[in-house]
Amino acid sequence: MTIFLTMLLRGYVRRRQLGRILNGPAVVRLRPGLNYEPDIFFIPRELLPALGDEYFSGTPALIVEILSPGSRTHDLVTKASAYRRHGVPEYWVVDLERRALIRHLLPPDSQSAYQVSEHARGRLESQAIPGFWLDVAWLWQDPLPDELSCLDHILSA
Repeated sequence: MTIFLTMLLRGYVRRRQLGRILNGPAVVRLRPGLNYEPDIFFIPRELLPALGDEYFSGTPALIVEILSPGSRTHDLVTKASAYRRHGVPEYWVVDLERRALIRHLLPPDSQSAYQVSEHARGRLESQAIPGFWLDVAWLWQDPLPDELSCLDHILSA
């Protein structure tokens, strides 16, 4: 799943020259002493100077986590709270067990709680990556669809 989503996001972001998509073990340092290794994260072009050799110091525009049974509470509660406090505009959690993508969006005032929505199918448009969208049903296909065909579909829309 991580490879599938990374290929879609990385291909789109590269083609549009929007920034970089990184994967763990790349580290996000939200503040000194608060480091996370998200499965996938997006750094907009204008924030790339904050990307060092060992970590990205700052707030990614999009973070994606793939839930595992042992990470459910940590990803959905602990990390969501930390990401909101540090201004991460968009946070996706892919719950393979429930076949749901849970999207957390930060309201424009960025002081409120995340607006949380759950998606099992349909087109989900990213707020953090202009023009990027995902057919959520792709995530539940077995085997996963061809990444390049999906990316062509996204880029042609």
